[in-house]
Amino acid sequence: MMKMKPAKIILTLIAVAILTATFFSLTQQNSREYNVVLITLDTVSANHLGIYGYYRNTTPNIDNFAKNSIVYSHAIAQMPLTIPSHVSILTSQYVHSHGAIGNTYRVNHSLVMLQKILKENNYETGGVVSIMLLNRERGWNKGFDFFDDNFTGKERRADETTDIALSWLDGNAGEKFFLWAHYYDPHTPYYPPAPYNELFDKNTEPETITVYDSDIPKNVTLRYDDSLEIRYDWQAIWNLSTDIAPLTADDANVTLIKSLLKISELDFEKFMAFYNRKIALHDGEIAYVDSQIERIFDSLRQKNLLEKTIVVIVADHGENFNHGEFFDHGKMFEQDLHVPLILYYPGVEPKKVDATVSLIDIAPTILRLLNIPPGKEMAGKNLLEISNNCDCVAFSESPYFKGFLNGRFPGPFARYVNIENNEWKMFNGTLFNLIEDPDEKVNLYSSMPDVVQNLTLRINDFLDRYNQSGHSIEQSNLEVLKRLGYVN
Repeated sequence: MMKMKPAKIILTLIAVAILTATFFSLTQQNSREYNVVLITLDTVSANHLGIYGYYRNTTPNIDNFAKNSIVYSHAIAQMPLTIPSHVSILTSQYVHSHGAIGNTYRVNHSLVMLQKILKENNYETGGVVSIMLLNRERGWNKGFDFFDDNFTGKERRADETTDIALSWLDGNAGEKFFLWAHYYDPHTPYYPPAPYNELFDKNTEPETITVYDSDIPKNVTLRYDDSLEIRYDWQAIWNLSTDIAPLTADDANVTLIKSLLKISELDFEKFMAFYNRKIALHDGEIAYVDSQIERIFDSLRQKNLLEKTIVVIVADHGENFNHGEFFDHGKMFEQDLHVPLILYYPGVEPKKVDATVSLIDIAPTILRLLNIPPGKEMAGKNLLEISNNCDCVAFSESPYFKGFLNGRFPGPFARYVNIENNEWKMFNGTLFNLIEDPDEKVNLYSSMPDVVQNLTLRINDFLDRYNQSGHSIEQSNLEVLKRLGYVN
């Protein structure tokens, strides 16, 4: 056996040392051990934020933060309901793949969620939620080292949620961490605390008005109650007309609204006052949450964490104030689906991206920024690779159409698919040109057959690609559907 001379041994050891040091240096550089903060707003449409052009100053703190971030101007939710949308955000899966098609659903135990992947990569994971729908009994604590759903009642206020999030942040600022903070306040009922309850409208609540039900099923009522809710049989009104526009005194649809609701001139004025007051209260809730999110921003700044933290601000879905919904969500209109999405990371080049993106793109983007491979079942794209000239489309699903309501939808998953890009949007026999008709009033489905055919082919391809790999429904979720009469 040939013996190596001492000089060669020394040179070899030096070379190995250099290569080893270089390897570990590159590994450290490539690991990008950033922290992650995910803030989800419940029930906030993009068009109610200042950074998206809203006329009210609802979000001064988010707007200021967005100046140093990437703002995605056309981000689309995969379903306009809390549970399905949050599952899509955290799994990067479409709704009929992950199986949570409504707010009665538990998290499927087999799903691989973002927090689990980060936990496996030595992150401290903390979650603070504000609504009982997202509690540990439904499986939302899975993958979290710390999960706080300890409150009484249906929801808790943003200040309490922020207090807990900041307390956890204080204890984990020296660790590599993932924090999810969820804010429910903008959801109905709208009860912003002072001074936000009078920030945009100081009027008192109007009196009760009368609705005559001669032409609408007799269970259609309109009333004011302690929760400031307005209650209709919206499906009945939806069946009568889908062309209800925002209520303004000079709007051409005022006559239609009066005809549908059978209300007098005086009561219609009261209705409009109520309508405008409700939007002001909703905006007050958004402004209140914005003030609490600023506390998280301040904490990150004071701890010098922004230079090593990814921050994502997104809404799970929007809130609709027209199209026959009035203070509700669940349909396929832009107010339901078009949500704010803001991405910050160290060294980001601030810009606005106008291409259509989806909420399923969030998790894989975070993982790519961390140089962690996305889960194999993740369907989303890397947001950083999407440019303004991208031919991108977004797919959304909703259970809220007649077939589902009558128990006739095909199988245990929603099949009402919306497809849209920056120009066209199609769902359930409806086609809108979003450039020429952003309020979605003119249905072009019968007059644009070429566009319909193209979008239909893309929908069919979407269903073919993702439907076969979908998870089966857990037995507990299947029992819920059976009790509701949706499946046999």
